Amino acid sequence: MKLSRCTITLLFVAACASLTMDSEFLSGRRALLRGEPDNALAFFDRVAQSNPGFVADSVSPRHSIWTYVGRAHYNAGRYAEARFGI
Repeated sequence: MKLSRCTITLLFVAACASLTMDSEFLSGRRALLRGEPDNALAFFDRVAQSNPGFVADSVSPRHSIWTYVGRAHYNAGRYAEARFGI
């Protein structure tokens, strides 16, 4: 099976976008673990805007990006916002 140049380019772009979201998510998770919920939220918001259905496969258990948005709000003391982020 021969792939066209366009198909290969699209696959490459999709792979790069996926890696970028994983990197953003992991940066946000590290910030959350360091006790920096506002910094974490900035990363999580970028992931959520790019892919609202993002599920973290790199951590266990697997959770939606919205779970992490809620955790960041909760850790920042914004309990009303945390309810809608989970």
